[in-house]
Amino acid sequence: MLCALGIAVALSVQSAHANSAPPPRRMWFYFDKGVLPSAMQIIGCSDAACTQINLLNEYGRCESADCIDTPQALTAASDYFDCADGRCLFASYAELPPYIKLVAQFADGDRSSAALAIDPSAQWSMSAWRLESTAQTLQVTPAKDIPGEQLAVGRLDKIFRWLFPSGLLTIVIESLVIALLLFLVVKLPLPVLPAWIATVVLANLLSYPATWLFFPHLTYWSTASERLSGGLAILFAALMAALLIGARNTPRRGVRVGLIIAAVAVLVISCVLSISVLMIASYGNVTPGSPNGLPFPLMLVLAEAFAVLFETLFIYGFSKRQFTLPLTFFLVLAANAASFGVGLLVFTPFALR
Repeated sequence: MLCALGIAVALSVQSAHANSAPPPRRMWFYFDKGVLPSAMQIIGCSDAACTQINLLNEYGRCESADCIDTPQALTAASDYFDCADGRCLFASYAELPPYIKLVAQFADGDRSSAALAIDPSAQWSMSAWRLESTAQTLQVTPAKDIPGEQLAVGRLDKIFRWLFPSGLLTIVIESLVIALLLFLVVKLPLPVLPAWIATVVLANLLSYPATWLFFPHLTYWSTASERLSGGLAILFAALMAALLIGARNTPRRGVRVGLIIAAVAVLVISCVLSISVLMIASYGNVTPGSPNGLPFPLMLVLAEAFAVLFETLFIYGFSKRQFTLPLTFFLVLAANAASFGVGLLVFTPFALR
């Protein structure tokens, strides 16, 4: 968990854009009904009447009547325009015209917006706009009421705001549930329960940070450095689990001590390497997150499945196979279901604020 805290600090530094260069202007366009157009153009205008226009950037291939067929004006590597999960992101260092107009191509026809005034002083700022498709036009209004995490703004802060309290709750709930099942169903005597609780706590200390440092970054608009750091967390958690299981099961004291030392070394290396990856990747890197990713419900299912599988195998091996693998799986599944349900009841009201 201490390593996760270090990674959280690194991510917060990255999200604050502590880079060698300032971030580009970023404009988020949020579609109210979540239906993305097949193509979209950002058109620059010389005035509010759009008497002189030029194509700034394009998503997809816009071929409807309101689209313009001219070369893109913004073609630098830092110019970015892409859409996914009900929203589009436009980013550019270029100085924009005084006005822009949006043209979106849907299955039932195209829609155009009125000219939007561009604030020249907001060169490195972020703005969000709500797009509503009416019968004939595209209504564009400021989207100040959209939660930041829906725009991939402050999502990392939100993850880590709840990582530690929810992790603590998970450890407490899972330990209590497994202890109760062992006592009431398996009929284990009370004196041996503390050792089992310690095993459950250790399993969660390994699985919980790794799970929630990796899987949330498989969703839309995550950066490559975030996914790489999360992947390293998964890798090192699995390596530490293997070392600890080996130390627990070996009869030779010297080998046991060596494996424990190796596990501690892996912990230190994993923290340093994961934080270094984020720091190095963030320096001078203003590339937006990838629009490719998993839907949140699928990500959640995969995360919970990984946590159950990881904890089952760890507890099964670390406890020297005192119970069968199916029974261990049942205990872990019941404990995770209970912690997930309690977590929804406790944290959902706060997360929605």
